[in-house]
Amino acid sequence: MVAKVVLGEWQTEQALGRGVDLAADLVATTLGPAGRAVLIERPFATPLLLRDGYAVLQQLERADPAEEMGLRAMRELAWRTLDQVGDGTSSAVVLARALLREGRRAVQAGFAAAELQDAFDCQASRVIASLEANAVADPDQAQLEQVAAQAAGGDLPLARRVVEAHLAAGADGVVQVEEGRGSRDELDVAPGLHFDQGWISAHFVDDQETQSVEIANPLIIF
Repeated sequence: MVAKVVLGEWQTEQALGRGVDLAADLVATTLGPAGRAVLIERPFATPLLLRDGYAVLQQLERADPAEEMGLRAMRELAWRTLDQVGDGTSSAVVLARALLREGRRAVQAGFAAAELQDAFDCQASRVIASLEANAVADPDQAQLEQVAAQAAGGDLPLARRVVEAHLAAGADGVVQVEEGRGSRDELDVAPGLHFDQGWISAHFVDDQETQSVEIANPLIIF
């Protein structure tokens, strides 16, 4: 005999909310220059000490399907924020939880969900316009170091190295941070366009010493 329990709409909504609250409560502790790290236990590996909101959410799982669904929604939001902006994943999750809470209260008070969505969209455009109007388009090095130092937990040498990389890459460049094996921080600037992939065939290599190939005036099709 198989016993099956079907949750009602209210129970499912509450479970979804618990998943959202778990995600927002954890990543909220990482916000700001004095933000704390989150210690993640792993059964068969060393614990992880994480400060990035998306990295924290990647390590979380819930046994309850509805709670897991709420958690996955916040993880998807964090990933999209990271993909489009590169930062602000914790802020996005905390703001989303606040909007969900107040939106649910408004719907319970009698507001139509469609009208509430239109109001959110209208206010969002105003907030974005205000942020863009107050944005600093070309911050100086001191301002960049201040922002980098806050993100690095007050590590000034690391902040200066990050700013150095940012200035070297330029507005159209990309800065990648990789874990090193040595005791020193290193900066490697690679000008031009690079595809971090292997060769289709080793016969393309024309410089055996550097394992590279240089092509003058190639035809490139996108």
